[in-house]
Amino acid sequence: MLLAALSVSAQVASGTNAHFICFLSQVSNNVSSFAGGGAFEIQSNQMHFEIDLATAFARFSGAALFTDSRQIIVPLEDGQPTNVPAGDGSYAALHYSGRFQLNETTLREVQAGWGYFVLFENGWREEDRWEIPPTVGGLLQAVPGSGAMNWPADWPRNPRSTTAWYVERLVPFPGSSEYCNTVDLNGDGLPDLKLDGQSVCFYSIPGFTVENYWLTCLSSNQLLLAGDRCAVLPMGQSIGVMTPTNLTWSSSAFAGLTRCSFDSCYTPFDGDMGRLGDGYIGVKIPLADGDHFGWIHVFLSPKHFGPVVGAWAFEPEPGTPILTGARPYPVAVRSQGVHSSGALRALLATENGRAYHLQFRTNLQLGHWEDWEHPFTAASTNSQIDLPLTPGTGFYRVIEGN
Repeated sequence: MLLAALSVSAQVASGTNAHFICFLSQVSNNVSSFAGGGAFEIQSNQMHFEIDLATAFARFSGAALFTDSRQIIVPLEDGQPTNVPAGDGSYAALHYSGRFQLNETTLREVQAGWGYFVLFENGWREEDRWEIPPTVGGLLQAVPGSGAMNWPADWPRNPRSTTAWYVERLVPFPGSSEYCNTVDLNGDGLPDLKLDGQSVCFYSIPGFTVENYWLTCLSSNQLLLAGDRCAVLPMGQSIGVMTPTNLTWSSSAFAGLTRCSFDSCYTPFDGDMGRLGDGYIGVKIPLADGDHFGWIHVFLSPKHFGPVVGAWAFEPEPGTPILTGARPYPVAVRSQGVHSSGALRALLATENGRAYHLQFRTNLQLGHWEDWEHPFTAASTNSQIDLPLTPGTGFYRVIEGN
């Protein structure tokens, strides 16, 4: 078995610049059965894969990459399997190849050693009962000297916002319609969206369960939909008056997000949420001064077994678009004491050539940050500014510019 595992891993690794490899196995009754091997390569913000799977494990209902806090569907079904016989005829495999989009958290957790590839096999009927096989899986192991721990040089930069109201908080979708969680996007104390979930069980042979998750617009708020489902967008998409092709604003009471099912097999989460594992949903909030735009960040979490809202942002200026994922990025500020009359000198960790904004507000928890002066451009990795002490009681921060 060990020789077969090494053979398969060498085979898939030879066709790609592997950053990670994994040995696939299935454990049943304390016995481990070899199932194949895989190689994974990071290219920009995508993970390319080559999987060789033993033919005995070819009947599967889905595959996924799990990390500590994320999960993403691995589209094996999109590839065309080809037979890969061993030279001596002792081993045959099915070869799959493809790619899927990564997000920053998933990549960091894979690099930290928390990546685990899982294959869900179909069950079978055994006399008067259904047998559900254990999952097939393997840990992603970094290939020494392959650059697996390097951050991709062409990884897209997270968008910045100097005006957005931003909240980072975990709010899971409930698994029962008897409960719900809400999100207050603009911080006015009133819920703007409701997070819903429901488990529907069918008493049949085999038993069948469907987990549904959706969002409900409260008041006259709207979500950006693709058909009757929430449009799950990647980072950096514009949310505003102009909508992307095939997307529409809707005050839906049942905006579907994703679902999964259990019967004789497990079907992983479907739709764009399952495919991406992490994304953004556009929100429009009509207020007295006009329409305001924002986003909520949603991801699939193995810990919560279902989707979770991780953060949200709101643009306080009406009619102003916001990029998905755009938020303020504060920089580290260290006080150098009073430098001259009426000024407090501060040292900043900056990046040469990047713009920064000095902002002020009187209450640390309430209200919006306002630019105190014009933006400045850093000329080195350490910058200093003098903060006036004359406005009275309040708080300063320095954030990165757009």
